[in-house]
Amino acid sequence: MSVYVGVSALYIYALPEEKLIEHYHTMGFSRLPEHQEKFVQRHVKPKYDEGCIFMYQVI
Repeated sequence: MSVYVGVSALYIYALPEEKLIEHYHTMGFSRLPEHQEKFVQRHVKPKYDEGCIFMYQVI
């Protein structure tokens, strides 16, 4: 995908359930450091994803 479209990262907003977060970790997704995660929650995350956890994967 990154070669043909120019995508360099994927991101998701995961439900805050530990089993789900661990599943995404096994798929290669990571969380941001706490201070960056709070910034995303305040400034970037859509209102309808409130309470979800921002996760990303560099491809």
